[in-house]
Amino acid sequence: MDTNYDIIYLSLFRWDGPYSSISEAMAKVLAKNNRVFYINHPYSYRSEEQHV
Repeated sequence: MDTNYDIIYLSLFRWDGPYSSISEAMAKVLAKNNRVFYINHPYSYRSEEQHV
C-alpha cells in the first residue's frame, strides 16, 4: 500500500450514528500510513430534533 498521502475522507454517516463504526474503521486503516482528514457528515438543528 502506498504511504505518505494526504487523504480527505468524506463520511456519509454521522459520527454518532449506527453506521459510524464502518467509516471510523476505514479511516483508521488509512491513517496507519497516511495523514487522514475525516470530514464528518454535516447536520443541522432540524436533524438533531429528528434524531431525538
